[in-house]
Amino acid sequence: MSEFSKNEKGSEPEIETGKQMDARELFEFLANSGLENWANREDFEKELEPSGLEKEDIALATKFMMCLATVNQLVFQDRVELIFNTSKEKSGNFIQYLPEKEGQSEAYWINVNYFGETIKEILKENRTVFLDENGQLIKNKKKAPPVSFEELLLGIAAHEARHRLQKKRKINMIGLGSKVVCDGEYIDEDLIKLQAGFLKGLRKKKKGEEKWVERQTGHEELDAVIIEKMAVSRLHHKKTSLEQLGQLVTIEPEK
Repeated sequence: MSEFSKNEKGSEPEIETGKQMDARELFEFLANSGLENWANREDFEKELEPSGLEKEDIALATKFMMCLATVNQLVFQDRVELIFNTSKEKSGNFIQYLPEKEGQSEAYWINVNYFGETIKEILKENRTVFLDENGQLIKNKKKAPPVSFEELLLGIAAHEARHRLQKKRKINMIGLGSKVVCDGEYIDEDLIKLQAGFLKGLRKKKKGEEKWVERQTGHEELDAVIIEKMAVSRLHHKKTSLEQLGQLVTIEPEK
């Protein structure tokens, strides 16, 4: 089989949501948290072992899915299907939230093959933290601190959970002109302008690929990208709890 999924019911153990941790501690905490009868990293790894994929890819992919599943549990208090794609072909897709549609339940989908390599490529492209500790855009990239592996993956988890929030609840999404407050500080509007410009550039490059452009460069993507960048910056500058990460996923701009 090219994929397996997990979507079972059961009671949940209590997870400590208020403990302040740095990004590395929080990532390991979520990766090993375990959600009874639904998401458990050791079970995932056993299921994926016969696939013949690289052990590093399996380990990283299962750790990330645990982080995403735990953030989802905190924000929504429910479960969705978790799909691990084990095809040995290199996919253009990496991680995505799949909304419910006819004949398909909603799910978080992850491509296991080349997972580690893909993360390294993304780290090269997204080398630095965008915001300083006061929420201001770091304009001098030479002075911007590097993004860590754990900060990146936790930011992506927040990004995908945000996509689900967009579909499940009527939220005000972040866009050009939005005023966003995080930790009592207004987020620099130049961050939104910068990311909007980046997505506009992608639209030009992918002209003629309408489905890809709509999914990857539209308003929903801009909103999720801003949440991701905010999460990465907060995780870099401050110790963060699971509860605070979940709150960040649900931030809405001022009306």
